[in-house]
Amino acid sequence: MVIAVKKKLIKAGAFLLVVGVFCYCFFVVAPDKDTAALVYNNSYKDMSFSVFDYPEAADGETELKQMHLMEENNQYALYLDENLSDIALVDKKTGRIYHSNPCRKDPSLLLGKANQYEFTSLVTIDYINSSGKTGTFTSAEHALTNKQVWVKKIESGIRLTYQMGSAESSRLLPPVLTEDSYQEILQKMEDADRESMEEFYRYLESGQLPAEQAEELVELVPGVENQNLYLLRTLTASQKRMLESMLEEVGFTVDQMEEEKKKTEYVGDENSISFVIPLELRVEEDGLLVSVPAQDIQMPKSVKIRQISLLKGFGASSQKEGFLLIPDGSGALLDRVSNSSNDVLAKPLYGRDITTSVPYISEISEQAVLPFFGQRSEQDALFGYIVSGAPQASVIAKQISSSNFAATVYPSFIITELDYKVYDLTENSQSGILLANESVTEDLSVCYFPMEQEKATYSNMAERCREYLLKQGMLKDEKTQGSSFYLSLLGAAEKETTRFGIPVTMVEPLTTFQQAEEILSVLIDKGVSDIAVEYAGITEHGILGNNNGSFKPLSALGGKKEYQGLLQQTSQNGIRFFTAEEFLCVYQSQGFGQNQSLVRKISKQIASGSEWNPVTLRREKENSYSLRSPMTLLKIGEAFLKEYAYYSEAGISAPSIGKLLYSDYKKSAACSRTGAQQQYSALLEMFEKNVQNVMVHTGNSYALPYVTDILELPSGSSGEYLETESIPFVQQVLHGYVNYSSTPFNSTSDGKREFLKAIETGGAIYYQWMYAENELLYDVGVQNLYSLHFSDWLVEAVSFYQKAQPMFEQIQGVPIKEHQKLQSYVYATSYENGVTVLVNYSDSAVKINGISIDGQDFAVMEGNINAG
Repeated sequence: MVIAVKKKLIKAGAFLLVVGVFCYCFFVVAPDKDTAALVYNNSYKDMSFSVFDYPEAADGETELKQMHLMEENNQYALYLDENLSDIALVDKKTGRIYHSNPCRKDPSLLLGKANQYEFTSLVTIDYINSSGKTGTFTSAEHALTNKQVWVKKIESGIRLTYQMGSAESSRLLPPVLTEDSYQEILQKMEDADRESMEEFYRYLESGQLPAEQAEELVELVPGVENQNLYLLRTLTASQKRMLESMLEEVGFTVDQMEEEKKKTEYVGDENSISFVIPLELRVEEDGLLVSVPAQDIQMPKSVKIRQISLLKGFGASSQKEGFLLIPDGSGALLDRVSNSSNDVLAKPLYGRDITTSVPYISEISEQAVLPFFGQRSEQDALFGYIVSGAPQASVIAKQISSSNFAATVYPSFIITELDYKVYDLTENSQSGILLANESVTEDLSVCYFPMEQEKATYSNMAERCREYLLKQGMLKDEKTQGSSFYLSLLGAAEKETTRFGIPVTMVEPLTTFQQAEEILSVLIDKGVSDIAVEYAGITEHGILGNNNGSFKPLSALGGKKEYQGLLQQTSQNGIRFFTAEEFLCVYQSQGFGQNQSLVRKISKQIASGSEWNPVTLRREKENSYSLRSPMTLLKIGEAFLKEYAYYSEAGISAPSIGKLLYSDYKKSAACSRTGAQQQYSALLEMFEKNVQNVMVHTGNSYALPYVTDILELPSGSSGEYLETESIPFVQQVLHGYVNYSSTPFNSTSDGKREFLKAIETGGAIYYQWMYAENELLYDVGVQNLYSLHFSDWLVEAVSFYQKAQPMFEQIQGVPIKEHQKLQSYVYATSYENGVTVLVNYSDSAVKINGISIDGQDFAVMEGNINAG
């Protein structure tokens, strides 16, 4: 519905347009009704809404001047500026006001020409065409200043619809036509219309372009280099209406117009592009819910929206004290002011989509598993959580610098995926861009939580996050009685050898079922209880196997009978047992054909992956794998459970389901990363209903409603150049509700530090073992597995367990209340039952609250911390 603007504002319109960007005012009225009808769906242009029908803020509210109350509940109130240039969320309890336009809070803020529109826009879009030309539209510059904004009242809030760009671009006015199409249109026209058509279009003969215009024409229409074209001349308003009418009469459509743009590689400029973006703002009990109903986004076929960024200025300020919070690994803090030439850090959620072509990376980083972000300044604090659309999202942090005068953190969502044309098999030669045919249609939603200033620590933000997840059912509301010692055992591996001169593949046992019993018996005899075992590689193809809907324990490991004996032992000793099955990665040695249900890239090539080499930062050539289509998982899961149900004592570990998230561009079963997430969630829900315990690795947040255990949960951040501190934010959210551990202690270069990190973050002890000697690993061709022979690590593991078990007994099932850095290398983690764990990473002893802590050690206390 279009805002009906009062006459008094019309007089001030010219002035407001000049100063609006820097202060907060934009003058917006309804578009001229005489404008030719858009080809887009125009149902959002309803003239019955007026912001002035809603109460204006009280005269004493300087920050809310010329703002009107749109919606409120007992906790919050939402205001909209008369000129649609700002929204304000008022926390009724504290009286604090949070603006989307930072100039409202700080009128003296000079954003600079480079980012003036960026910070004053509720929506920013980046677009791209098939030729690779990119551009950016902001709602402030490309909708508000063009008077192309409509407002509609919805339940609990409002809906803003922006038409960004030129309305002309959506009219039936083909800017260019191929010679064949032009001639076909002429043949359908009357003589008079043919003459007009010839006046409206200019003929361009390939190879015969005017020298003075050739470069400009090729840039505008690259296709003119290899085909003859007709280019639309500059027309008057009446000529445009005439052309539209003529084309409609001969049945020429908007879809055909877009096809012509594609055929000719028409690039155009900002004046030839238009997008329609809806934005919904709802006041909820928890805060402000901001959503983009992606299915209602409208865009031309020839140009795609690459990504959408939301509320870049919400909570932004020039204040230098405080922090920015991003979801790098377990969580990371950034200062509000940059100390380097760089001031922007982007963190994609759930890792990289493996279906895109990336031959190398700049560094191996921790995966973002929980879609949160936040910021605190001297005056305000906001926490944000991405409710839907997280698989497409990144969190962007911007620090104050010489080119950026306000610090902020905000979400950005990929709408259309892209890849690169690859012309050789090494993926080192990339040329040209491939855009996905379909764009994301799932809603994009973010919930913003105002934080009380005195409680605006990252620990309080983690508590707020946990409360929200529990309330929304995104985290199991069940306190855990988990394990303090995790053990991953490797069952078997395939080995290439020869027999009578003929190449054969043999199954090489790494840990048989009886040997697994022996290892567990040794641990039990040494006093290690409270164990959880994950057993991988016990079915076909061993540790590089992929489950195809069956479950048959390998005879080389002892078969069904000895597997049942192992289950009996674990059950009698209270050991939680998980069989690890790979449902996603299909290793090439397994002989899957081209016609199997494997994932395709945008190019329709089969997608493949392998581990990153930490030295070369390129993909390892060994053990490469393809990916199973997410759309096949439920069928496979159902078949697997029918056979697995026989072993009622065992839980299920699906490691990759919590780690790898990817798209599929196969025509018969295409899905986005969000679609894949939905399939993963359905599979995990199926497991949860059929077995007692479910485990994943890494722990992407979509798994949280269904799992009891997570292994290899990031225990730190990537240490990016702008980050100032790594924090266990994720662990503060999960502890007491999900059991977890990080990296196996024997897979790191410093097991003692990994042990202390587990103590600090509330994680369990974790080892990965096998019964066979380490030398056997060299013959089975498995990368990233080194020293795993159990007896090499037994003494260390038992020592760590005995030292930590008394602490584990005190904190098991208890949420973390606070985490803080007391001094360099010294941290404190406090739990809701009053227990506090102090960890000293330094080599020297320290004293906290009268308690002496040796170097590289920890202590447990009760009561409040006095860091001094």
